[in-house]
Amino acid sequence: MHSSHWPRPLSDLLPHPPATDGTPPAARTARRLRGHSLQAEEAFQTGLAQTHAYHQQHGHLAVPKEDTPADYPLGQWLANTRARHTRMPAHQAGALHALYPWWNVPWSTLWQRTWHQARDHAEAHGPLEPARGFPATSYSLGEWLYLQCTRYPTLHPEQQRLLTHIGLDAAAVAAARPRRRNLKAGAEEALAHARSYAAGHGSLASMTSATVHEGFRLGQWLANQRNYQRTGHRPLPAGRAQALAAIDPWWCPPWHLKWQRSYDRARSAADRRPLRPGSSFIDLDDSLSTRWLRRQCSTYDELSEEQQQLLAGIGITTEVARATRDHARTTPKRRTAAPTADVKDTSGHAIGAAGSATL
Repeated sequence: MHSSHWPRPLSDLLPHPPATDGTPPAARTARRLRGHSLQAEEAFQTGLAQTHAYHQQHGHLAVPKEDTPADYPLGQWLANTRARHTRMPAHQAGALHALYPWWNVPWSTLWQRTWHQARDHAEAHGPLEPARGFPATSYSLGEWLYLQCTRYPTLHPEQQRLLTHIGLDAAAVAAARPRRRNLKAGAEEALAHARSYAAGHGSLASMTSATVHEGFRLGQWLANQRNYQRTGHRPLPAGRAQALAAIDPWWCPPWHLKWQRSYDRARSAADRRPLRPGSSFIDLDDSLSTRWLRRQCSTYDELSEEQQQLLAGIGITTEVARATRDHARTTPKRRTAAPTADVKDTSGHAIGAAGSATL
């Protein structure tokens, strides 16, 4: 049994009676109750204040573990609190339950956040229509709702009750139909995610096929668009290619994506500190970008005109590239002198590297 649940001496809780002559009892120092930490209580109150602010803004406490609203690690704090919920004092658990009854549920916080999204949609756009495949919802939300209908018998009873709140009772679930994929709506959703990603990262070059952005498999979708664009096996609609070019003109460059990613990294390094080609870029705080820029200068004539124009945008013009290349060729490389072993002359005295005998 945890120490917080041990019996407490009543003498620690009851006040001392007054003396026989009526003199009030002397004030005594407050004793720390067994299993109680003032520091832990203060930390809990700080976290509770953050949960109040988050709940007031979002209406729930299904906070992603990595979220840090107002620079406070609220997601991690809630995850830790849920992990020790069996050892929490009753007043702490009661405070969180009073704020949000589903703060510690046996299902994932992602499920809870999506349920709130579905509830908000139903309140804003009217009742859901499971028999028609949830036509008014976004594609991802409609897919999630239909998935809950197919898994309804295996859901937790409280999950079933929550679904009832948004109109998905047993009868509605039985009548649910799968969502027909609307290719145009799916592409618009993917483009919206691409705009959001580019706004945060500056371009689409750093994205890989494994990238997931806000729950959407954006990396795989963009990899498919690049494959269609390059092979021509399944040409992209003109409007979609133009929309991607408006987000990032080099979303599908004719050269290898590794070059584009290295360029974006070097551009970010140059934004933080201007390039100084005369010093071979050694003043940059990114050694990988330094080596990459030197390599581009040495192979500058082999680059395409578009690549040269991109490099010119960060200060690597033809003249700069050639000057940097010539400087690298004429600058002697530093060599570390190998230690020379001492030898002995015929008299037995040691002779150093300078060739003189030591007396």
